[in-house]
Amino acid sequence: MQGTALSCEYVLQNARKIIETVDYCFMMTHGEFGQINARLVQHLKPEQDLIVWLGTSNKSRKIDDIHRNNKITLAFQDNEKQAYITIFGTGFINTDIETRQKYWHEDWLPLFPNGPETEDYVLVKFIPSHLEIMDLSLGILSQYPVISALKINKLESGWRLAGGNGLGVRSNKLGVIS
Repeated sequence: MQGTALSCEYVLQNARKIIETVDYCFMMTHGEFGQINARLVQHLKPEQDLIVWLGTSNKSRKIDDIHRNNKITLAFQDNEKQAYITIFGTGFINTDIETRQKYWHEDWLPLFPNGPETEDYVLVKFIPSHLEIMDLSLGILSQYPVISALKINKLESGWRLAGGNGLGVRSNKLGVIS
C-alpha cells in the first residue's frame, strides 16, 4: 500500500490536538543530584508555536530544579488514540500578577485558596525547541531506521521535520508503512 508523506503543518496540528485533549502531562526537570524528576502536572492549552503554561507553587521542587537548570521535557499521552508527544524546551518562571491572573485555572483553587494573587502561585512558561510524536491512529511515526516517533525541530524560520527519520509516512491502514 502506498503511503503519503506527512507535512510538518499536519503533524503539528495533530500534536496540538493531543496536548489539548489530555488534561495532564508529565513534566521532567533536572534534579539537585543529576537525576531526572518527573511529576504529573496540569497544563493550559498550547499557544502559538506550542508554548505551554503551567501553574505551580513557588516553593515546589520543580521551581528549585528550574532555577538550577531550565531545560524541561513535557510528555503527553492520549491512550484512546494510541498517541504521545514529548516536547523538549526551556522553562521560564513568571511571577507577574497580570500574567498569573490571565493564566489562572479554577481547578487550582484548592491548592491556592487566595486565587492567582497569592505569592505562592507562579507560572512556568515552556518554550519548545523540538518534539517527538507518534500517533498510531493517524499513522504519524517514523519508519527509519525502525518504527519510532517522528521528530520535529523548532528553528528560527519555523518548525521543520527532522531529517533521517523517514520523514513520516502515513498509510491508509493502521500498521502498514510504505
